[in-house]
Amino acid sequence: MPLLNRRKLKEYREQKGISVIEMANSLGIDRTTYFKKEAGSRQFNDTELGIVFTKLGIKKKDWGSFYF
Repeated sequence: MPLLNRRKLKEYREQKGISVIEMANSLGIDRTTYFKKEAGSRQFNDTELGIVFTKLGIKKKDWGSFYF
């Protein structure tokens, strides 16, 4: 199973000017929970990743570029 490149995800989020709080709110979770997911101590599920990629404006065809 491919691994999510969390560093790339974080860098892309920061480049887009989207805060951890905004992302957490989009997912309906606490900011600390989002931070843990982005840092790798918790996993994103497929639905959450779809929401994250959509919020970041990443087209579905490009989602694979965020995996090792």
